[in-house]
Amino acid sequence: MEARNQPLVFFAAILIGLASSNIEAVGNISILIIPSLIVMLYFVFVDVKVADVSKAARNRPLISASLGLNFIFTPVLAYVIGWIFLSDIPDLWIGLIMLLVTPCTDWYLTYTKIARGDVPACLTLLPWNLILQLALLPIYLKIFVGELINIELKMIIDAMGLVLTVPILGAAFSRWALPEDLKEKLISKSSSMQMWALAFAIFSMFASQGSILLKTPSLFIKFLLPLFLFYLIIFTLGLIIGKILSFEFRRIVCLVMTTTAKNSPLSLAIAVAAFPDRPLIALALVLAPLIEIPVLLLLSKVLPLWEKYGYAN
Repeated sequence: MEARNQPLVFFAAILIGLASSNIEAVGNISILIIPSLIVMLYFVFVDVKVADVSKAARNRPLISASLGLNFIFTPVLAYVIGWIFLSDIPDLWIGLIMLLVTPCTDWYLTYTKIARGDVPACLTLLPWNLILQLALLPIYLKIFVGELINIELKMIIDAMGLVLTVPILGAAFSRWALPEDLKEKLISKSSSMQMWALAFAIFSMFASQGSILLKTPSLFIKFLLPLFLFYLIIFTLGLIIGKILSFEFRRIVCLVMTTTAKNSPLSLAIAVAAFPDRPLIALALVLAPLIEIPVLLLLSKVLPLWEKYGYAN
């Protein structure tokens, strides 16, 4: 199923989960959230070739701009925007930070292609995004979230180990052990399997915790404004930096997409494991794709128009 259809699947999972949230029989379904996220991450990692890091070294201006925006500027911006708009709801603030400091490692490629961007260049950014976010997330949480809640690095690292070790080892074993034809078949199905596993996790989340959102729907509206402000700022910066560095249009599309799209599934898996008693953090991360994917689709339509009418000038 195409990435543009994912919001419909996720929205359906939310609606079914909310409708089930008052049914006593599904009250314990929360125990399936982490297993379904582990399945999802397995299919994410089985489709990633970390060996591409060496190839990425050739794109130094692009890699420098992307890493600077994703891992230096964005964490500070996420904290400031959260402080302005969400300081009265710390858990949403934490969810916003966890979302924005983890760059996307999958569907940004789809939207780069739709926008006629440089997909091969974007592919070389993927391993950097994956490795650095895994290495830096505990540090970001300690720096930016430590003053909001009591948090220890060991707790975050243990949670990451819980949800990442099995899928990473499973994916590595599959790539090593499976015959080439079965491996290709598995990889070809990975995107749709990621979506359905995440959809089940979303359903389970809202079935077990949806009553919180039903009682306070204003939380969703509250989360919208800072997220849209982030998209506006990062989109504008991507265009400006791309022009300053004299990137061709296709590279600018790559820079915009890789700095706008976020890895909410990974953040969600870690949030569920690290903060099981703070469901609002996870709910914020569940809501994020419903906002982000339409924004990426809009950008994929706007950027070619910008090239046609504005980039040459």
